[in-house]
Amino acid sequence: MSKGCQDVINAVKWALDSGYRHIDIAAIYKNEEGVDQGIQEGSVDRKNVFVVS
Repeated sequence: MSKGCQDVINAVKWALDSGYRHIDIAAIYKNEEGVDQGIQEGSVDRKNVFVVS
């Protein structure tokens, strides 16, 4: 896993812990893998997270 991917994972987990429930992803960002992993590892149930691509 790249450093950039780990940064995305950490950012998503922090955002979820801080109350964010809407996450924007796009192929151009190249963050799909990190966002997915961050949601899986995060403290919020997936059904409560709104992901837009």
